[in-house]
Amino acid sequence: MVDRSWLVREGMDRVRTRAVDAVVLHSKCGPPGRTALALAFSAHLRTRQHRMGLGADVVTAAVRPELAGAPGLFRVPHFVTISDGTGTVADTTIWQVMSGPRYDAWLGGAPRPDHTAIEAALPGLLRLRHLWRTGRLDRSRADTLGAVLDGGELTAQKIFRYPRVILPVATRALRGSL
Repeated sequence: MVDRSWLVREGMDRVRTRAVDAVVLHSKCGPPGRTALALAFSAHLRTRQHRMGLGADVVTAAVRPELAGAPGLFRVPHFVTISDGTGTVADTTIWQVMSGPRYDAWLGGAPRPDHTAIEAALPGLLRLRHLWRTGRLDRSRADTLGAVLDGGELTAQKIFRYPRVILPVATRALRGSL
């Protein structure tokens, strides 16, 4: 047995070396297929971060990583739209771990949001993403959301930069009042 945050600290230490550009955390209870999804998504994140000038090294996980005992690190839930062999499409969460300086740069000058509130809102955020993606959201009732998304997708970066706009809409989406 190791302390719960050891895996995260070890992953961050590994990705800081020049020889490693992606680490995917796989806990004992983690489903291998979801870990494979986290690996595939890490390639997307590496490309995006490199374009943003944030470097190309990433740490991802299929399940929510434990950060207690890992000060200065932040976990970000990214939404990924997946399809299985039957054609069923769904949205799911893949986690990324970032250092404080990278996290602040990723926020682009926005203040650090309330992580607890964002993580508590994940079911509503996933529902909101589904409604937005499928065109089933009454956009006239979510005009501020439309302005923030500017025709794009509901992404983690937009959620973390504009939580005061997005979280109330996610709450309404979960209640079915949109």
